[in-house]
Amino acid sequence: MGESNLLAIRGAGKTYKRDNPDFLNSFRVFEETKGYWVKLREQASLEYLPVKNRDKTIPLHVGWNLIDPINELTILEIKSQLNQTLEEIRGAGEVYKKDNPPYINSFEKFQEPHGYWIRVNRGGVLNFGLDTWYKPNINTSWQIQLRGEINPNYDVKLYNIDLFNASTSKIQSLKDSGKRVICYFSAGSFESWREDANDFPISTLGEDMKNWDEKWIDIRDERLKPIMLTRLDLAKQKGCDGVEIDNVNGYTNHTGFNLTYDDQIIYNKFLASNAHQRGLSIGLKNDLEQIKELEPFFDFSVNEECFEYMECDKLQPFIDAGKPVFNIEYDLSLGKDNICKSAKKRGFQTLILPIKLDDSFRIVCE
Repeated sequence: MGESNLLAIRGAGKTYKRDNPDFLNSFRVFEETKGYWVKLREQASLEYLPVKNRDKTIPLHVGWNLIDPINELTILEIKSQLNQTLEEIRGAGEVYKKDNPPYINSFEKFQEPHGYWIRVNRGGVLNFGLDTWYKPNINTSWQIQLRGEINPNYDVKLYNIDLFNASTSKIQSLKDSGKRVICYFSAGSFESWREDANDFPISTLGEDMKNWDEKWIDIRDERLKPIMLTRLDLAKQKGCDGVEIDNVNGYTNHTGFNLTYDDQIIYNKFLASNAHQRGLSIGLKNDLEQIKELEPFFDFSVNEECFEYMECDKLQPFIDAGKPVFNIEYDLSLGKDNICKSAKKRGFQTLILPIKLDDSFRIVCE
């Protein structure tokens, strides 16, 4: 476009102005999924080199977001993804406002290479991928078994099984029978018996987990990310439709590390984003205190014992978003009728199971 033609660039919190001294200019490079204003002396073209393996999802924060669309999405597709959170879109001389009558709204679809402002009333993700991942609906029936030989005979839509213990042939057999398969792994603890245990640096291992033969891990350590990405790759290779990640609330526990609320949010979003990039659904296990912030990034919830600990109200954001809550209760003394009556009222998919999750008994709230 010519050096003398470029006057200014603004976006992603960075600025370049031609007349500024270098130490005042913070802009260095265009970042993917971010939108930028470019001021020119006269009209010109900017050519981009092709980008390989581009992330097909763009995170949206409450309020206005300046985005660079990856490909065309129509207003109907955008509204379908964002449900009631979409408020307004502006860009390329077009506008959409939720409260406008249809004849006033001129925006029909994102068009490259234009940038767009999009306003939402809640954080979330906009997916530009041509392929979408499995999203269980709120009434999906299910079974979870993490130990022992998998019993394939339950008449349910979804099976939740251990990623490492389940063979590719077992997963395929379940899918051939019309079931979806979610693969479980712990993303917040070290398990010495797993096949990748030797990949964990010793300095990333923290305190023992209470009542379990596991250790907490330091989720802030960048060396752990490749291990978790390899696990997601394994889930994809084995044919899992999605994953359930466990022990992702370390910041509320005695881990041996000074983990914060924000550390956990960053780590859990990292896992969700990378699952979706691989075409995998992902469920949030427990982590009740962060559900309001994390629900938009996850496809379902797996919860343990919210009725026993009177915490079920905290799961409501998933239900409000039309996403299932797969609830497990272990304490039969609470009474099946009491649990199931409340579960039905809340719209939960509740099972009463043995704590070993070995299929030694199974009580379903119909």
